[in-house]
Amino acid sequence: MLLLKDSLIIFLVLIITLGFEMACQNKIVKTSKILYLAPEKDYLYTMNKDGSGGVILFKTDFQPQWPSWSPDGRKILFNTYDKEYTGIYYFNLDENYLKKVMTPREADLPCWSSDGSNIAFMSDDEPGIIISSIKGDILKTIAGQGINGAYQSWSPSSDKLVFESGRDGNPEIYTINPLTGKQLNRLTNNELLDEWPSFSKDGLLIAWVRGVEDNKNIWVMNEDGSDPRQVTNGVNIGDGFPSFSPDGSELVFQSTSENELTLINIIKIDGSDFRKVGEGFFPNWSPYLD
Repeated sequence: MLLLKDSLIIFLVLIITLGFEMACQNKIVKTSKILYLAPEKDYLYTMNKDGSGGVILFKTDFQPQWPSWSPDGRKILFNTYDKEYTGIYYFNLDENYLKKVMTPREADLPCWSSDGSNIAFMSDDEPGIIISSIKGDILKTIAGQGINGAYQSWSPSSDKLVFESGRDGNPEIYTINPLTGKQLNRLTNNELLDEWPSFSKDGLLIAWVRGVEDNKNIWVMNEDGSDPRQVTNGVNIGDGFPSFSPDGSELVFQSTSENELTLINIIKIDGSDFRKVGEGFFPNWSPYLD
């Protein structure tokens, strides 16, 4: 009887161990992609974070600008300045079609809302930040009083939009509640240029570009503007366009080399592990893709 009990215990231990090993083997590996515009081409590409696996995402008859992933990773939003096609577009990756967002105003620098149903953009026709549905219906204009805004990024919590503005004569970083148009907060205050802000995918951090022309660096701060810290040093950032990795530990950004190549780089937010992964413009890191 004792021998049978011992055998049963051993059998159960083996089953549990085998089940654990199989679970480890079948563990889902989370993947992500980096979206970018290829040099001298009008095509958007994606690649892995190590620079491998570069493929054409889709082709257009015009040059896309400012591409970005939707929060669920299923659509790509961008605009173009090509006269025949000027406006905002999105590409549906699941159904493989391109659609123009039919806004009644000239549109520029679009970004997704946290749920992917709306977009925010700028327009030369009207000061402020315009919020519209993905169909192009104008919902509201915010931050319009004395603000000539620029690039913006929507927090995943939906209640904050971070943007740059020269309303006080110098580009600074602000947040505002896009749902109400209230709660305007200035996060930076200095004589340097503060530009191109971008939320981390959990909304806890903001990356942006700070400096003077021909000498800018990427910085990171908390979403309330506290604890600003410099990330890059000695890299010709230009505009940079920083974009967070899905887990918020790294940034992808654009820089210019000495021979004027436009490079795509990755760096940890503590400034370590800087590496070049490719060439191109407007790099944007996806959320985790299933």
